Amino acid sequence: ASRNLRISVSPEDESKFKARYGVITKIPRKAEIGKYVFIMPDKSEDLKSEGINLSHCSAAYIKRVVDGECLIMFMRYKDKPDESLLTLEIKDDNIVQSKGLLNRDPHEEEIEALQKYAEKFSLTIKP
Repeated sequence: ASRNLRISVSPEDESKFKARYGVITKIPRKAEIGKYVFIMPDKSEDLKSEGINLSHCSAAYIKRVVDGECLIMFMRYKDKPDESLLTLEIKDDNIVQSKGLLNRDPHEEEIEALQKYAEKFSLTIKP
C-alpha cells in the first residue's frame, strides 16, 4: 500500500493518462458481462486505490499507461461497482494479466466472464 501511495504523477502525465483512455474506441468505458462490469479508470489515482484495495502493484502501471505501453481495466461485480475485484492489463489487444486480492489468479467463473468480455471486444487472453 505504501508503495502505491508514494507514486507521484505530474499534471502533464495525468493529462496523458486521461488522454490515453479518451481515444479508445474498441473497448467501451463500461461494459457488463453477466454479473460483472468492466470499467476504465478515470484518473491515475484510481490505479493507486485499486492497488491499495487489492494489495498489489497496479499503481506501478501508471507510467506504462502514460507511455502507451498498456491499459488497465477493472472487473467488478455489477451490484458492487465501487469494490475492487480484479485488475486487468491490456496490451496490443491482449489481456495479458488479471489479478485479484494479493495477486490471486481469477476463479473459474471470473475466467468465463473474462473470456466473454475478450470475445465481445475482439481481445485475446494471453496466459
